[in-house]
Amino acid sequence: PDWPVSVLTGILRLKLCSMLYGSLPVFFLIAPCVLAGALLLRVNDGPVFESMSTVTLALAFIIQSAAMLGAIHFIAKTIVEKERELRELPD
Repeated sequence: PDWPVSVLTGILRLKLCSMLYGSLPVFFLIAPCVLAGALLLRVNDGPVFESMSTVTLALAFIIQSAAMLGAIHFIAKTIVEKERELRELPD
């Protein structure tokens, strides 16, 4: 979802700093996965890279899982809080 936001920011001529600040949470989701992938490419270079790739892959899994659980929590919370409004929407 960060790419359409970035493009729309340019089309609407909004401030670049605001767009970058709003896209910052995506960095924290992607960076551990990229680092884990980079270290997996270097596994044959020694045991240090093998250990680091395992740790970063586990960290990436934990971060992605926490983000997913957080999203589920807030979606469920919104459904409960806005149930009446949601029921009034046409099918």
